[in-house]
Amino acid sequence: MIDLKALMLRLLETEKGYVAEDLDEYGCAMVVTVTPNDTFLQFPKVENDDEKDAAYAEIVSKARSDGATVIVTVNSAFTQAVDNPDELDGYWPGKLNASNARRCLLLTASGPGMKSFGVEAEYEIVGDDVLFEPLEDFHEMEVEMLPNWPGGDLPVLHQ
Repeated sequence: MIDLKALMLRLLETEKGYVAEDLDEYGCAMVVTVTPNDTFLQFPKVENDDEKDAAYAEIVSKARSDGATVIVTVNSAFTQAVDNPDELDGYWPGKLNASNARRCLLLTASGPGMKSFGVEAEYEIVGDDVLFEPLEDFHEMEVEMLPNWPGGDLPVLHQ
């Protein structure tokens, strides 16, 4: 059995190095598909949301046909804390970038018979340096970019 968290931490360390090399030009989308017999690494190249949806749908289709047990995603993203679901009203694609939100590397793992989980590695670029925040623990999360792929339910928010 593969140690998913260890795999994800190795991927994270590699991506941190790329962030330091590319600074503002950095962007990544990587998918690791684990099957009973092999591990596949894919780099979906997309220009817009339609291409992104098609690329990830194709990845899920191949994962299903190969009998994959897990899909790990690694993406560069923007992040913002949300204290209340009502704060999501008025969100539009690109809003976080336009509002100069914090950057992060987002790693997720999902698959049949497991709850989706992941971790965000937040960072900022100051001059020629990349400053990463201390890594928080892995936690449950929803993985919306993998259509028709089992990912578990979001935890119930208690108010």
